Amino acid sequence: MRDEAGSNWQESSKVGTVGGTVAGAATGAAMGSVGGPIGTVAGGLAGAAAGAVTGAVGDTVGESAEDRFRGYDSDFRTHYQSYGTSSGYSYDQYLPVYRYGYNLANDPAYQGRDWGTIESDARTRWEERNPGTWDRFKDSVRYAWDKARSKI
Repeated sequence: MRDEAGSNWQESSKVGTVGGTVAGAATGAAMGSVGGPIGTVAGGLAGAAAGAVTGAVGDTVGESAEDRFRGYDSDFRTHYQSYGTSSGYSYDQYLPVYRYGYNLANDPAYQGRDWGTIESDARTRWEERNPGTWDRFKDSVRYAWDKARSKI
């Protein structure tokens, strides 16, 4: 297990900003074409700027979500010291377990539901990527779920 979320977020951040810029330029150019070649260029530039801003806003939102997750680090470390050290994994290797529970608690599909109604689905999703490990990690997933839910 590795914590790839940070590197994945950085990569998706770049893709989001570039994608927003390209999509904005294409849309702006298409709309500006009504005004002829100069309109195409002007529309493309305006669209690119708008797309870049939209992508940058998405980056800020993503960074804020990561910051919120990091706000639980002390709680997760304390829990890990009590329950995770015997797993043979380091805290950094164990962190995706907590991230999964945190993400479940913040998933709109699970809002207003209790653990008993989502555990089966949580297990299925976990086992798709981590076969045969649910029983080993479910208590820590639940801990992160409970911690995050208490602050929603």
